[in-house]
Amino acid sequence: MLQAGGFWRFRGWVYATVVLSHGIIAVVGGGTGGDSATGPGATGGSADPTPCPSTFETNMSIPKGEPDVWIPGEQVTASGCLAMCCKNTSCVKWVHTTFFDSKQGFCDHGQPCCLLYSGETHDTPRFRTINVTSGVASPWRLQLSGIFSDNMVLQRAPSSAAIYGLAPPGQGITVRMDSKGGSGGTFAATASSDGAWGVRLPPTQAGGSFTFTASCPGCQNASTSTMTNVTFGDVWVCGGQSNAWLPLHHTFGLNATLASIAANAFDGPNGPKIRMFTMPQPGQPVDAPMYVIPPSASSGKNMMGVPNVWNVPNASEPVDRITGNCDNNVFAPYCFSALCWNFGVSLMEKTEPGVPLGLISSNVGGTTIQAWSEREQLLSTCGNVSSPNQNTSSFGGLFNGMIAPLVNMSVRGFVWYQGENSIGRLPEGSSVNHTGYSCAASNLVSNWRSAFSAAPNSTDPGAPFGIVTLAAGTSEGHGDEMAVFRQAQMGSYQSTPNVALPGVFVATAHDLGDPCYRGANCTGTKWAQVYAHSYMGPIHPRIKRTVAARLATSAAALYWNKTADTGPVFSGCTLDESSSEITLRFNPDLLFGDNVTLRAYNRLGNNSATQIMYNMTGVARSGRPIWQLEWMTVNISLSPNNAITVDLSPLQGARPLAVRYAWGDTPCCAYEMANSKPCLPENCPVFGNRSALPAMPFTANITSTGSCVCADPIVCNE
Repeated sequence: MLQAGGFWRFRGWVYATVVLSHGIIAVVGGGTGGDSATGPGATGGSADPTPCPSTFETNMSIPKGEPDVWIPGEQVTASGCLAMCCKNTSCVKWVHTTFFDSKQGFCDHGQPCCLLYSGETHDTPRFRTINVTSGVASPWRLQLSGIFSDNMVLQRAPSSAAIYGLAPPGQGITVRMDSKGGSGGTFAATASSDGAWGVRLPPTQAGGSFTFTASCPGCQNASTSTMTNVTFGDVWVCGGQSNAWLPLHHTFGLNATLASIAANAFDGPNGPKIRMFTMPQPGQPVDAPMYVIPPSASSGKNMMGVPNVWNVPNASEPVDRITGNCDNNVFAPYCFSALCWNFGVSLMEKTEPGVPLGLISSNVGGTTIQAWSEREQLLSTCGNVSSPNQNTSSFGGLFNGMIAPLVNMSVRGFVWYQGENSIGRLPEGSSVNHTGYSCAASNLVSNWRSAFSAAPNSTDPGAPFGIVTLAAGTSEGHGDEMAVFRQAQMGSYQSTPNVALPGVFVATAHDLGDPCYRGANCTGTKWAQVYAHSYMGPIHPRIKRTVAARLATSAAALYWNKTADTGPVFSGCTLDESSSEITLRFNPDLLFGDNVTLRAYNRLGNNSATQIMYNMTGVARSGRPIWQLEWMTVNISLSPNNAITVDLSPLQGARPLAVRYAWGDTPCCAYEMANSKPCLPENCPVFGNRSALPAMPFTANITSTGSCVCADPIVCNE
């Protein structure tokens, strides 16, 4: 039997390596926050886990608007339990445990608890029964955290994967690793005072089919927990809001995917090569990190009403695609994140086809970036990250509930697609002065990396991190801010990686809006709804395969220790007034041997995506002219040395003051939008010939000497 050794410290907790880098669930809505796992009335890590001393049942009125407060019952002291639950038969707090299953009617562990379950904030008074139980109603049992199930993928070498969960405090846990070729070893752990236990496995090469059996000989009934058909490969976490969540069946790639699955395209020697897990949504922000989540109950679902299982690809789908319900146990990847799935498929094609991929989708629609970062770190790192009247107590809620349960795993990298609910609400800010969304994006990347890499030999501290810039037509009414917001997503730069976002790769989507934007007539075209039913309209573009392929292209470069490709990146300009032209140059170092090219575009329909600002003389008043700044769309042509020439003749001698390209919500479909025609994907004219990636949007002022200058920290005077 192997005994894990060594210690590490993280966020105030010290555990042996078998106990992982984080503690069990901290008290939510009470206690001392993320660094404590004690309940109300408890005293630090030595909290008295004894149950409440008496049995008390009564109906109590819940104050109107009182939010739920989540507390783990085993962390509540005898005095704290009664103080939290009730006082003189009046409800003090509306509480329940994170492991309570309303269908079973008791704490999932069977541990003593004060509980009152609802899962939402009520606008009207409700009546429930509070049970304060004397003694242990039923003994704790051994449990794996809900992220572990049959068919899962664990991170391959050189990282050390982890397995962790809950058990009675002080009990010894053994985890046996078996494969078709024999035993892979037995690993030991001891449950800490708060019930947390875990083991780190030796680095294991990709592939294999393993069975893991966790045993607790000292637990009642000598409980065990087993997961089978487990393999090793690369694990990626896909996070964000609804465009990251959007299921495959709302996209144009569905039919091709189902056909590939039916043709066994993803089968491997040890089972499917791509496997999927959808993180359950907590239903409301969680106030402190949940490092362990409940597994699926006998009903096949956890307390959040969804299954905690790893799924393998199958070609099944509902009879009616429009009205059919998604069930992650049956329809996968039909109901799985289209972005995450297509990223995995494309990445496998571009890297190591024999290495299994584990894809974890952790997304919630309509959410902001502040909810996905640890609250204190965000507020101490970035300024101007809250909107007027915004309650910052919700910051970090989704990190706590949907990212923290994963941090003790080892993963290969991350994908992030969010911003629709931040544009127009959160200032773009700047990474230079550590403000706004720009700083929040940089902070999120460093926050996730540090959280996942806290344990030695786990996730790489510089793990690859992919970001998707907002797609055309998804500004939610804030189109004037879209272009600068896309730069804020990249840390105030035109491209990544950069000083604010080291090791980050980006997939631009400014040319990948839904062809059937609001007002477009798509009747009879292949983009019509009948071919792929949209979800809430063009705010959720149905083109996800292309943006996922762009992510995968950049991620694949990092597999081979190369710099991720981007489209052409603007680096400078030269004004030639004698010829009425401006020459635009692109950074040769970021072309990586590629060539800038120009796709044919509608030259009469203002589709060059290139605009010049100039002074236009208006109507004279009182003998004085009115000067008004105007943007005019002009034509462009390809020049030698990977340059683009801008034709200034339409200005009729007026001096240009600024130049911009692809600067807007839907920047490359001026003609189509003016004529209610579908806006086709990948329609911007300037792109890389080999990479097929579009040039990055930019805006620059033109100086009196005829060169360009961009807003700090962007350099474009080369």
